[in-house]
Amino acid sequence: MSFDLLLPWFAPRLSPGISRVLTSIGHPTVLVKGDQIGTSSFFKRIVFVKSGLLAQGVIDPETSSPFMLTLSAASSFGIPTRDIDALDNLPRRYWAVCRCEVLTVAPEIFLRVVEMDPNWNDEINRYAVRRAFSERLGLMVCQAASPEQRLGVFLVCLVQSGSSIKIGECPGKSFVRLPAAPSRRFLAAMLNCQLRQIEGIFQQWMEAGLVKFNGHEVELRADLLQKYDDWLQPFLQMQPAVQARRPAYHQAVDFTI
Repeated sequence: MSFDLLLPWFAPRLSPGISRVLTSIGHPTVLVKGDQIGTSSFFKRIVFVKSGLLAQGVIDPETSSPFMLTLSAASSFGIPTRDIDALDNLPRRYWAVCRCEVLTVAPEIFLRVVEMDPNWNDEINRYAVRRAFSERLGLMVCQAASPEQRLGVFLVCLVQSGSSIKIGECPGKSFVRLPAAPSRRFLAAMLNCQLRQIEGIFQQWMEAGLVKFNGHEVELRADLLQKYDDWLQPFLQMQPAVQARRPAYHQAVDFTI
C-alpha cells in the first residue's frame, strides 16, 4: 500500500523515510490482545505501530464505552500526541486488538529529526488533516453501505493496510490471506452492525466457498474482495483534493521554551 492512499477506519500510513526514523530511535514494546496504553509515560510519547493493530476509541462519558473507532496498522501512528495531531479534549482509549508491536519515542526528539527534511516536515504538518479524512471516510461508508458491504469494504482495507497486494490484479478464484484481524464483536462495534449480522455474513460466505480457514489464518476469495474494492473506489477518488491541501506552515514545537 502506498503511504499516500487513505483508507476508511485506518490511520494514515507514514512514508518509508519517517518509518525508518521511528524504527531506529523508538523503544520497542509488545502488547497482547486487550492490553491498553493508558499510562502517563505512553501518553507523553509518540507511539508508532510496527506490527499488528492498535485501536483508538473516543469514550462516551455516559456509558464509558468507546465509539468512533480507528485502527492503526503497521507503519502508522498509534498515538501521535498533540505535537502532531489536532486532538480535541474528548477522552480516548487505546488498546491492542491482536498481538501488536509498538515503538515509542519522545516527541521532541522525533520532531527535531523531522525538521531536517522539508518533505518529512510537510508530511507531519498534513497528518492531522489526513487522519481526520480517514476517520470520516469510515463514517461515510457506514452511512452509505449495507452491513455486508461495510464488512466487505473493511476487509479490503484490512488487506491493503498490511500489504502491497493489488486486489484487482489477483486471479478471481485465488484466495487472499487476511492479516491478523479484530474479533467479530469489535467489527460489529466499528461497523455499526449487530454481532449476529457479522456472524451471519461470514456464515453465508463460508457456505458459498468464499471463505476458508488455514489453521488460524483466514483466507477470502479474490473476486469477493474485488467486488467491494470496486464499490469503494468512488470514495477513494475524493482523495486528490484532500491530499492537495496544505495547512499553513507552523513549526511543530517551540524549542526555545
